[in-house]
Amino acid sequence: MHKWNILNTDYTSIGVGCFEQNEHFYCVQLFGKTTPGSFAAPADYTTKVTIPVIAEDYTIKKLVWYDQTITAWTQTVSVGDTQKMAPVIAESNESRTVTELDPEDFQWSSSNPAVASVDAQGNVRGISAGRAQITATTTMMGGFTVTAPVRIKVGEVNFWDTIDGDGDNPFGNNDKNNENNSNNNNINSGSNSSSSSKIKLNRSSMTLYKGKNAVLKASGAKGKITWKSSNSRVAAVNQKGKVTAKKKGTAVITASLSNGKKAVCKVTVKEIPAKRIKLNVKDLRAYKGYKFTVKTTLTPKKATDTITWKSSNPKVASVTSKGVIRMKKNGKATITARTKSGKKATVKVTVWSKKKVYKK
Repeated sequence: MHKWNILNTDYTSIGVGCFEQNEHFYCVQLFGKTTPGSFAAPADYTTKVTIPVIAEDYTIKKLVWYDQTITAWTQTVSVGDTQKMAPVIAESNESRTVTELDPEDFQWSSSNPAVASVDAQGNVRGISAGRAQITATTTMMGGFTVTAPVRIKVGEVNFWDTIDGDGDNPFGNNDKNNENNSNNNNINSGSNSSSSSKIKLNRSSMTLYKGKNAVLKASGAKGKITWKSSNSRVAAVNQKGKVTAKKKGTAVITASLSNGKKAVCKVTVKEIPAKRIKLNVKDLRAYKGYKFTVKTTLTPKKATDTITWKSSNPKVASVTSKGVIRMKKNGKATITARTKSGKKATVKVTVWSKKKVYKK
């Protein structure tokens, strides 16, 4: 279509229109039949652009996880976790060009809300163990409906959930079967190397605590190695093999060569909840403009909980995300530090006119 438009002599002008949507930047080539004259610079404005497509060109219409690559087949969610889904369209099973549609242009429903709920943005939340069918319907492209099965599991979603056949390949079953066979061969052989032993990792599995990192090393490889995580929100990896634990869960780190050979390492990320939080001050009295940084101590010391801060009266005393209190005007306030696991500690703050500081 693009080439035909350029060669079509009916079009006398061509231009480019650009817009941003859902953190993606798009440029659209525009063709006109009127010779343009002089243009004045337009004022900045925001508008919604609708781009027509030929529905018959897209034979593949399916649902995939919003933030995963096309080779991640898992459609399993842990109870209490939320994953976002997005409809995609492709021209054929062999196509590697996928168009991801805006989830908000669809009406979403779950066949079993007691197992899996879904909101208007396509966010699927695990409610209880079981299976459900997620459905998305739109009036775009003449109107169509796409569905996907999801499995809700108690506990962590592990590596086996990504290859048990529950997921759905947006390009047909052939690619999925090939991918699954490749992964199963690597696992069943008891080795991290491919069938021809061209690449091997120093670890087949490892456990990291949230916030910690480790470096995977590859041996026997010739050429550039590409590193990838099956779930970068749980464990991310850079192109030097450094793995960083982000949140509780399981991910698979894959090291691939250009010839298709690969090796994998299963990463389990654990969190240690805090049983207690202690602050280095309980009572703070000072004058307007005074700043003080509250230090925290978690029990056990290896606790991985994040801490959130809140002031009962920000107009009197505010607090930053790092526990820095700033006195703003005379009065009283309570500063609360709360761990992710629900433990909390407080500081009673008084702002007075005296040029003195009292801490206890």
